[in-house]
Amino acid sequence: MKTTKFFVLAYIVVILAIFEGCKKNGTSTITPKTKTEMLTNNAWQMQKIRFTELNSPQLYERGGSANTKNYDIESIKFTTPNTGSTTTSLGTFPITRSFQNPDQTKLTFTIAYSPSNNVVVNWEDIIYNDTISIRYTEYFTNLGTNFVAAATRTHKP
Repeated sequence: MKTTKFFVLAYIVVILAIFEGCKKNGTSTITPKTKTEMLTNNAWQMQKIRFTELNSPQLYERGGSANTKNYDIESIKFTTPNTGSTTTSLGTFPITRSFQNPDQTKLTFTIAYSPSNNVVVNWEDIIYNDTISIRYTEYFTNLGTNFVAAATRTHKP
């Protein structure tokens, strides 16, 4: 009986020692990334965009079979301080950017396609998803045509 009590007690002591050894020393806190860090940490590729162009509904969804537009190579990379670039089928073009509100849910950036064609793009209602994706509404005018879209971007591998 004493032997059984001894083994049970020894077992409990070993288990407690294992749990105690697994505890972290001191306190550690994980500092969440700022929205600027989330935005500038990776290049962003188009995952899905839905918009109307010349009164015709358009859709692109990465890997989709019902796409009316192709954004497979399109991406955008924001850098600090307030610059970046966008890559399209026409090439890579520089951008400048600025947040329009303290919550950093409104972003305006200018794409310099050429000296005579600078396009000002507005993103609103930006939702950051743990640095995995961003969702937003977008509007801009390019060469006299107005665009409004809802889009989701993911990290570019």
